[in-house]
Amino acid sequence: QVLSGVTMVLLANGKRVLVIRRKQRHRSTEAHQLLAGKLRSKARGKAKQTPPAAASRRSSRLLEEARAANKRLDYEAAVAAYELGLEGSAEVAARLEFAKMLRCWAASPADLENVEDQLRQTFVESKQQGDEDTARQALELLVLLITGGDSMHGESREGDQEVWNLLKLGGFKVKLHRDILCYAHAGSGVPAIGSEAYVRVVDDALTQPMVAHLEALFGVDSGFWTDHSYHTAGDACPYFSYVHDLNRLGETSLGQIIRRIRRAAIRLFPGVARARYAEWWAHCRPHASGHQLHFDSDDEGRGGLRHPIISSVVALTSGVGGPTLVTDQRLADGKLASKGWLVHPHRNRLVCFDGSVLHGVIPGRGVRPVKARRVTWMVAFWEDIKMRTPTDGIGCAAMALPAQDDPKHARWAPTLAPVPQFEEEVPDAPEAPNTVPIVLPSVWETVTAPGAPPGALPTKLPPYEVCYQGW
Repeated sequence: QVLSGVTMVLLANGKRVLVIRRKQRHRSTEAHQLLAGKLRSKARGKAKQTPPAAASRRSSRLLEEARAANKRLDYEAAVAAYELGLEGSAEVAARLEFAKMLRCWAASPADLENVEDQLRQTFVESKQQGDEDTARQALELLVLLITGGDSMHGESREGDQEVWNLLKLGGFKVKLHRDILCYAHAGSGVPAIGSEAYVRVVDDALTQPMVAHLEALFGVDSGFWTDHSYHTAGDACPYFSYVHDLNRLGETSLGQIIRRIRRAAIRLFPGVARARYAEWWAHCRPHASGHQLHFDSDDEGRGGLRHPIISSVVALTSGVGGPTLVTDQRLADGKLASKGWLVHPHRNRLVCFDGSVLHGVIPGRGVRPVKARRVTWMVAFWEDIKMRTPTDGIGCAAMALPAQDDPKHARWAPTLAPVPQFEEEVPDAPEAPNTVPIVLPSVWETVTAPGAPPGALPTKLPPYEVCYQGW
C-alpha cells in the first residue's frame, strides 16, 4: 500500500511486517554523480511525451547496458544504468539484481543504505506482483543485512520485531547462530576439546616466494580468471578444478607448492598420507560474497557422493570477505551440526579440515574498497579421483593441467613451469597449528520471538527450506 507517495507498508495477518521509506538515492562517488547526471539528461531529453511502449523498450535497453557494465566490472556505469532503467519500471527481478550488485560492490555506508532501500522495495513489489521467488530472495538478503549490522541503523537489530516477522513470513524454523551472521571482526579462539579432529590452522605455511607466485597467478587482474570466464560469467560460471598426480608434483610450480602443503597436512591429519591425487580450485570474490554451506565431493556429487580425505584453504588476501565456517555435521548424521568453528582469511594462512564435513564462507560484513577481493586457493587430497575433459570449452571438475604452451590458456599456463627456488631446502611449515579457530557456542538456533527464551533445536534434520543461511 502506498501512503502519500512517501511510505510503503506491507501487512501480513493484520500486522506491519516492514516499512520502506523512499529516499533520495545516494551517489557513491563524484564520478558516479557526473556519469549519472549526463545519462539522466540525455534520457530525460528523449523521454518527453514518450509512449509507454517506447519507455519500456528504453528501460529494457538500459537494464541490459547495466548488466553488461557489471560483467565488465564497470561499477559506476552499472549503477547509473540500473538506476535509470529502474525508474518507473516494475521489473522486480532487475531491482533484485541491482541490490545484489550494490551489496557486492558497497564501499560506503551510503551504498549499504541504498542496498537496504532496494531490497525493501523489491520485497514489497514482488509480493504485490505475486512473484514469491524474488520476494523470498529479497527477504533473505534483507534479514542478513540487518542481522549482520549493515542496515542503515548501523548496528545489529537481530532481536527486533521486524527480523522475527520476516523470518516467520519466510517459513523459517531455524537459522544460523547470531555469532555466525554477525561474526566478530577479530579475536582469538578458545581451544575446545575435539576441534583437532575437524579443523586445524597454520599461519605462514608457505615460503614467501611461493605466496608471491600464487598471488601473481590468482591476483584480481590475472589472466587465469579471464581464461575461465570467471568474472564475466558470474553465477553462470561452472565449477572447475584441476588434478595433480602426487607422484609427479615436481613437474609444475603448483605441484611444488602442493608438495609443501601435503607435508604440513600429514602432520595435522595423518590420513593424508594415503592420498594419491590433489585437486585444486580457486576463488576471487567481492567482500560481501559468501559460499553456501556444502559438502566437498567429486564432481559436485554427480554419480554418487564421495568426499576427499581433507580439504584445505590457502588465503592470499587479508581483511576482505567473511570467515570460513567449518562444522561437525556429516551427510549421514541425520541432524544439524552441534559444533562449529570460524577462521578468518589472512594472507598465507593454511586451513585444513575433514573433507566430509559441512562448511562454507560467511559473507563479509561492512564495506571494503570496490576492487577488493577475497582470494583463496583450495587443495583437496584424494585417494582416488577421476580426471575429466570439459565438453563446453569453459571447464569442469577435475581437469588435467593444460600444457604450459597451450594457446587456450596462454594468460596463465606458462606460470606452471617448475621454479628451481621452490626445490631448495627450506624449513617446513610449523610443526603444530599456531592459530586457533574461533569456537562457536552453537551453529544453529531456533527462530523465536523477541524476548522469548530460545527454543530447542530439532532432533532430526529439518527440511532445507526452513533453515535460514542468509545467502
